[in-house]
Amino acid sequence: MSVFAITGVRINAQNGRIELVRWGQVNPATNTWAKEPTESPVIDVVDAVMGGDDVYTIFPVGGNTVLGPKVQLVVYAHGREGIETVDAAYNAGRTLADLPQI
Repeated sequence: MSVFAITGVRINAQNGRIELVRWGQVNPATNTWAKEPTESPVIDVVDAVMGGDDVYTIFPVGGNTVLGPKVQLVVYAHGREGIETVDAAYNAGRTLADLPQI
């Protein structure tokens, strides 16, 4: 099982769904990038979560990077899959929409 972090998103203005993410694999022992973040379609995140990988958000705060909420799968109307944050209220209300836009 791998750990990934999302650092940015592109949200479709027409339907509000995330289309693209900037993400990379993280070394949880050192909290450093195991692989530099790249841009990928959101389906790659869906596949990672379905495969058992952990995916989190990370946010820039005061010149530092802070771990945000974990990402989970959602199924929209018509069966289309996507992602959202887990229990955003517990994590100071942070959501994927709060990440930098790419």
